[in-house]
Amino acid sequence: MKKLGLIVVLILGLVIMGASRVEALIIFEIEGNDTIATAQNIDAFFSIGANVDIQDSATIPWVSISATGDGTYDYYSFTVASAGSTGVFDIDYGMFDIDTEIGLFDPAGLVLAQNDDFFPNTVGAGGSAHPFDSYISHTFAASGLHTIGVSRFPSSATTGTLTGAAPHQGSDYTLQVSIQNHDGGGGQEPVIPEPLTLGLFGSGLLGLLG
Repeated sequence: MKKLGLIVVLILGLVIMGASRVEALIIFEIEGNDTIATAQNIDAFFSIGANVDIQDSATIPWVSISATGDGTYDYYSFTVASAGSTGVFDIDYGMFDIDTEIGLFDPAGLVLAQNDDFFPNTVGAGGSAHPFDSYISHTFAASGLHTIGVSRFPSSATTGTLTGAAPHQGSDYTLQVSIQNHDGGGGQEPVIPEPLTLGLFGSGLLGLLG
């Protein structure tokens, strides 16, 4: 009987652990990220796993950030491991609430790229279903801590800051960030199992148990 209980606990633990790792792919904005100096760091949350909204999601580490505007700019910092790595920054699901603009900054706060509207848009291959959702693809010339900032039209990025309009109160958007060679600080990027795979795995073990 003890053996049976141990196996059941093991199965549940594996399924719960896998499910929690799937949830870790989507994080929420934490307010207070109103400047580059106070940017929300997202390094710990990069993983690899299937996501229809993200290009090459099965091979390039990424994180998905769900955010709600409060009248201030939103900044997110991340580490580029090596020069020559490409980063993709893609706003999704902002089309009903906000016309976003995004700016990419290097460790010194210099502007590397900025974008308002993205054409063309291709769902599942970078970009989103609406051209008002911003998109940047950039190959980094140097490693180090970089920052992506989110504002709304009309605005722009200048050295050290965004200027113009900020995401208005209650507006929602999702920011997808993909960075080549990003290891989440752990030396090896975790591979996230899909929920269906976890369910089948658990069912199979329960079948064996039966």
